[in-house]
Amino acid sequence: MTQNNELYFVDPEYKADATRIYHSWGLQQRTVDRLLYCGISTLEHLIYMTAEDTEIVFKDDSMLGEKILFRKSLKKWREHNGFDDHPDTNASTTSDRQKPETIKDFELKISQPRRCSWESDSSVPATANPKHLDVRDLLRGTHKGIKILNAYDKNCMLTNSEQAQICHIIVDHHMAKDRKMSLEQMSYYAKDIVKAFPSEVERTYFLPRSMSGTKCPQGKLFHRYSNENAKLKKNERDNTPSE
Repeated sequence: MTQNNELYFVDPEYKADATRIYHSWGLQQRTVDRLLYCGISTLEHLIYMTAEDTEIVFKDDSMLGEKILFRKSLKKWREHNGFDDHPDTNASTTSDRQKPETIKDFELKISQPRRCSWESDSSVPATANPKHLDVRDLLRGTHKGIKILNAYDKNCMLTNSEQAQICHIIVDHHMAKDRKMSLEQMSYYAKDIVKAFPSEVERTYFLPRSMSGTKCPQGKLFHRYSNENAKLKKNERDNTPSE
């Protein structure tokens, strides 16, 4: 399978044409035509596709080899982009499985979660006009960042360690200028990361409460900033003279 920039492609709304990723997976043209004929034409379809759906698409025995390649590529794509909680094509059947929730259903179910103490903290105000960040330019200014850029340009994907290092660099850069980082700024930075690394997805770096299903936001940026902010507060308490 050819490695290129399309291999793990996603777009924020998951509505993009899936044809480009089919070709990046090395699938034969007849397989691509079959998938499109069956209506599996967008990234959203790939997210929710089940084993039963796969059997319908590849019901022709002469396409067994292509089915194996498709199933392996789809599984790897899902895992890399954080979709491994969705139905797995390796499952034997999905007839008894509950259908996955739509994004709208999911939002309605968790529309009134409790606010976490971090988010309600008045020391982290929202920013009206957060500035975008040239992530690649920032990374070029650090030794680790250069290594990450070189590895990505070669492999067309980021490892978990590289994702974490990018968040460390961004958060450290931000906090060197401003102690406070709003949720809105985290969202903007997540978009900037995806712009710099097209194979990534925003939810890896920042996921708002309304989509996370938890009382606090999630994502590598959020956790990095929360940890660093907590360390600073602890140091301030430890260095405050007792009365």
